Amino acid sequence: MEDLICMFPHLQTFMTIAFILFVVVLAANLIDCIDAIITSRELGQPLESARLRNALYKLTKYWLGLLLALLIDIVGVMAIYKLPYLMMLATVAMLFIEGRSMIEHARRRKDKTAKIPEVIRDIVDYIGDDKTKEIIIDIVKRKVMPE
Repeated sequence: MEDLICMFPHLQTFMTIAFILFVVVLAANLIDCIDAIITSRELGQPLESARLRNALYKLTKYWLGLLLALLIDIVGVMAIYKLPYLMMLATVAMLFIEGRSMIEHARRRKDKTAKIPEVIRDIVDYIGDDKTKEIIIDIVKRKVMPE
């Protein structure tokens, strides 16, 4: 290991930055996941394990992308440059994606449009007539879930 560091003195800095980038992506993913949970609770939606699995799947994809960028950067560090520039670029792209996701969550919390089906269900229950219920449910299905 010392021979490798002697050949490439900037390798320790390179690996430290790479580790920090992995941690930054993990932190961004966790913050987005927590934000999604808060949004679900505020909108009264049930917390589904599928959403949590998707967050883990997304983190796995991000880390695989970072690992690929790391491998390319390692080849580059041997020949051209001293820092993991491709990893930095990939991290910025992933942070942008996570930021957009959190903005979408904030919009959902602000709009409260997720409660519309619940309100319509209350109206239908209040009306009571079966034929009227069917008409309203049919209208809602066409507007909310277009074919």
